[in-house]
Amino acid sequence: MLIRVDAVSKRFGGLQAVDAVSLSARSGQVTAVIGPNGAGKSTLLDCLSGLTPFDSGRIDIDGAMFTSIGRGDLLEAGITRTFQTVRLFDSLTVEEHVGLAHRSYLRCRRARELGTRRDTADACRGLLSQVGLLQKAAMRPSELSYGERRHLEIARGLATRPRLFLLDEPAAGSTYSEQARLATLIRAIADAGCAVILVEHHMDLVGQVSDGVVVLNFGRVIVTGTISDIRRNPEVISVYLGVAAQ
Repeated sequence: MLIRVDAVSKRFGGLQAVDAVSLSARSGQVTAVIGPNGAGKSTLLDCLSGLTPFDSGRIDIDGAMFTSIGRGDLLEAGITRTFQTVRLFDSLTVEEHVGLAHRSYLRCRRARELGTRRDTADACRGLLSQVGLLQKAAMRPSELSYGERRHLEIARGLATRPRLFLLDEPAAGSTYSEQARLATLIRAIADAGCAVILVEHHMDLVGQVSDGVVVLNFGRVIVTGTISDIRRNPEVISVYLGVAAQ
């Protein structure tokens, strides 16, 4: 399956936040989107996830074309995401977060067409085990470390059986060991057949998990390639990586 973003643009008044961005992501692959602060990375994810309507362009998911995406379309389109800042409910347990997302998925048309029948409790246990939180299923988010809360958000997203998972700086605020576990988890998500678009500043993580990298600057794609290509590219070094790329 191929997800293709074709010339998506978004303007806020006089600011062209996203400028005719095109990229593609395949099932089983991680496409990293990098760039300096203000490059338009998170705005691009907002456009792809229906949080912000884009002005022009289209998104093609396995032959289904979208010239706009509303939040109500996400489950049917198979799109889920995380955000730069953790968005969890203090009143719900870890398991309840995942269960709520799974039950929402089961009510959508795509679940019925796929014949999904898996019990929510079983699905929750499987997903919490995958992200390392099974033993903390009864806890509240406030009882988890910051990295664990990030993992909970990912488990909640996986409960909707996404075809495209958008990850917005999932390593932000995490320790080195949490980043290592995150890298393993992201690769496992892709290896299970999901397409992943990853926005991230931690280049070690990008290097570990990405199959391809897209570099944005001032809302435009300036170069695409492998992580090795990107690290050697003079334009990328000058606008983003600097001496760290040496």
